[in-house]
Amino acid sequence: MNLQTIIKKSVKGNSKGFGSYFLAVSFSVFVIFVLALLTYHPDIPLNTMRMDFQKGAKAVQMILFIFLALFIAYSSVTYSRQRSRDYAILKILGTDSKRLLILSFCENFVVYFSGVIAGILLGVVLSKLIFMFIAWILGLEAVAFYVPLKPALLTILCFAALFIIVFIVQGALLKSTEPKEILSFGVKRQHRPKIKAWAGILGLLLVAIGYYLAYTSEPQSIISRILPVTGIVILGTYLLYNQFFALIINYLTKRRSILYKGTNILWLSNLLYRVKDSSIVLFLSTIIIAVGLTAFATVYSVMTATQINFDYKKELPLAISADSAKLETLTARAVKILDSSGIEYKLLNTEYMIQREKGKRAKVWISESNAKTIDTAVLRKVKTSLFGFASVKLVGDLEYDSLKVKNKVHKMNIFDYKEMYAAGKELSLIMKEIYNQDRLDLDQNYFFSTASFYYLFIYARRFYLFLGLFFGVVFFVCAGSMLYFKFFNNLKHDVEKYGQYARIGLSQKELSWSTAKEMGMLFFLPNIMAVMHTSMALTALNNLGNGNFSILMPVLQVLAGTLLIQTIYFVFMHKRYSTQLKRALKDV
Repeated sequence: MNLQTIIKKSVKGNSKGFGSYFLAVSFSVFVIFVLALLTYHPDIPLNTMRMDFQKGAKAVQMILFIFLALFIAYSSVTYSRQRSRDYAILKILGTDSKRLLILSFCENFVVYFSGVIAGILLGVVLSKLIFMFIAWILGLEAVAFYVPLKPALLTILCFAALFIIVFIVQGALLKSTEPKEILSFGVKRQHRPKIKAWAGILGLLLVAIGYYLAYTSEPQSIISRILPVTGIVILGTYLLYNQFFALIINYLTKRRSILYKGTNILWLSNLLYRVKDSSIVLFLSTIIIAVGLTAFATVYSVMTATQINFDYKKELPLAISADSAKLETLTARAVKILDSSGIEYKLLNTEYMIQREKGKRAKVWISESNAKTIDTAVLRKVKTSLFGFASVKLVGDLEYDSLKVKNKVHKMNIFDYKEMYAAGKELSLIMKEIYNQDRLDLDQNYFFSTASFYYLFIYARRFYLFLGLFFGVVFFVCAGSMLYFKFFNNLKHDVEKYGQYARIGLSQKELSWSTAKEMGMLFFLPNIMAVMHTSMALTALNNLGNGNFSILMPVLQVLAGTLLIQTIYFVFMHKRYSTQLKRALKDV
């Protein structure tokens, strides 16, 4: 049997183990690729405006990539443990380390890059559906099909580099591990865990102290408390899983009235070992869920609690400044939009001069005769909305004419009307063209529209809300997958254990109920802890608002929705686990 045959049979015979690794890679690539599509899509106004939106979206993309890289590394280690016994047997039969590494590399390469290709293809296939969903959220009429080549290539290159790093670490571990140690993976004899009561109590105190500091934080102190509180809570959470919860379960196993009631003796005894053995996974799942939940809940709370408020007496509805030919074109388009919207307006004409000097405040001059063409109230709005950054001075006509020698005169048309927010979507299209062609600057083409800014603000709120939801869903899926991998990695051991229980009379109903309790405790414990951490983090956020807005209802909605989704996911996972366990028990 040559190496190529071994690889083919290995991939085919270990489809379940490879399947989990494949899905982890596919999901990660799909997430990054879809985010790249959204970031660069030309039909999304925020992408075509010259703002810092793309920088923020790329920062989110980078954070998600780092996190997903860790997720893939965890999936890779899980897969390697499933294959470790096969590698050990091959090593015992005389396969040298070089050929073993080649075998491992080929297997990983096939599965990994199959996942990369599948993730990109899935993104392309579902992109139209995703764009339709985005258009519905953002209130856009339609978003065209768009698959940029550059983001796709960058996604492949990034995940190719990640594959090299993951395999180097995995290969080093495989090469340095002896067959005796490899054969012991997953079959180590379980000893009663050693529990340190003081460490468990310390963990509880640290979490309590972190919660107290977050709850009592004020706007003046919250910034200085962020890092200490985060560090204290993270350390306390680890000690809770590693010691405190094991201490509680150990106490319950010593209470005969609890231990010998129903099937408690089965799942409590198993849980005592599982909590200690799975403390790292449970800890990481808690932190991951808490980060994702806090990100989404923060965005959702702020977006639903804050409102944009313009002062009608100070803001200018619409102003256009440009060269003569372009001024006429832009003015005609604005007139057409306002007329079709049934808006009554006054069109006023004026001109100004502006002087900029590096390191100094800009100077704006308006002649007294030009100022008379617009009333005092409109002139006040012009100063506030357009020239708030500059020193505005009304000068006589003679002085104004003398300034023309060294300064350029800018023509400006002003639209004054009462329906301040009307036609914002249509006017923003003109403003988008101005942004694309010329930097927003009073020295060049300028288009100021309160309605456009309001429309883009509402639009940005929806988009960032979607990004927060996207961020949270990714973290939830990864955390749930880590727990899924942990449960199903122990399936072989559970088959042996529950097979022995079945021989002494354990019924199918008792088996299902016992596994439900055990899995439920391990599954919901990180979720409940994450909800508690998120609640305290958002309490601190509410304190930062100094009571100006309430985030209670949005937070409750997010937390309730999270627990509902996680409950549905648990029911699905337990049903799948029970089905595989019962099927395996029939062959025992």
